[in-house]
Amino acid sequence: MIKNKIGIKTATSTFSIEPGKVKEFALALGDSNPAYETGEIKVSASFEVSKA
Repeated sequence: MIKNKIGIKTATSTFSIEPGKVKEFALALGDSNPAYETGEIKVSASFEVSKA
């Protein structure tokens, strides 16, 4: 059952996102930062989920 997977730590993963999709997302949010237009922006995100 998928609920049994909540809170399990996994290995760190790295992946790339196609720059055009980043631009689309920024446009949808109304963010006019020029770095989103060129794809020059790099973002590092980390998410930690814990059981409530």
